[in-house]
Amino acid sequence: MSLGSSIIFKYKFFYDHINYQLKIIHRKITNKNPAIISIDDTINYILNHRVSVSRFGEGEIRLINNESIEFQTYDPELAKKLTSIIKSNKQDILVCIPDIFSGLNDYTASTKYFWRRHLKVYNKTWLNLLVTKKQYYNALITRPFICFSDKSTSKQAFEKIKRIWFKKDIVTIEGEKSRLGVGNDLFSGANSIQRIICPAKNAFSIYEKILAAMKSIPKSNIILIALGPTATALAFDLYLLGYHALDIGHLDIEYEWYLMNAVTKIKIPNKYTNEAPGGDEPDDIFDEKYFSQIVKRIN
Repeated sequence: MSLGSSIIFKYKFFYDHINYQLKIIHRKITNKNPAIISIDDTINYILNHRVSVSRFGEGEIRLINNESIEFQTYDPELAKKLTSIIKSNKQDILVCIPDIFSGLNDYTASTKYFWRRHLKVYNKTWLNLLVTKKQYYNALITRPFICFSDKSTSKQAFEKIKRIWFKKDIVTIEGEKSRLGVGNDLFSGANSIQRIICPAKNAFSIYEKILAAMKSIPKSNIILIALGPTATALAFDLYLLGYHALDIGHLDIEYEWYLMNAVTKIKIPNKYTNEAPGGDEPDDIFDEKYFSQIVKRIN
């Protein structure tokens, strides 16, 4: 990096930091800092109650803001669903958002930079969506490792999360080549696993097909969904239909990084890893157990 580029970067970093701090002050003055409970308390609540989970992050907010993202083209119906869900007040489904509004001290430098830049653009969008005095839960339950500077609690978080489906029957709804839990022990405590495989990109285009496929799935199963922003909407609609549905997002990839003791987001060779360079072209696998668990492919 040249001297000029270094100065510009430091200026932008300083400007983003000041901009972020001013936004905190403004949210406090206007009483618009959302109440978000910790990752540990969110996991405990899921363990102690049969609740479903819909999670919001950068991608969902961009879609609500009429933008496309890397693996989901903007769809007004999806944006409408997401807006309705984040404002909802149902009792047995947790609306989870990232804990980024009151400070970023717990995060790595790159994560702080990412969220400062995000809020610089989307702070107003968040404020227009969030409901004053509503209790929100922590969306980073599925990301308890790579973004935190102190990783000493990551093991406990993963072990607690695995207790959610211990001795339970699981049905995953996942993207092509996500391969949740393949090659690790994330689901080793479950009674059984069945998989519904969907496209890795633009999954919302087959939304009604997914709902139709669920008619043959008993409601005694736990439904685990890793399907981008479509998972946020699907978890909510399946909850309305009486299912116990959890949007688990990048949990499996985070677990892989944790097992590798990774320090940056790197691709997992046999899994779709959209946040890592080259991660959107995973290697083929020849895992008979995985293929035997697939009960439906939806295109």
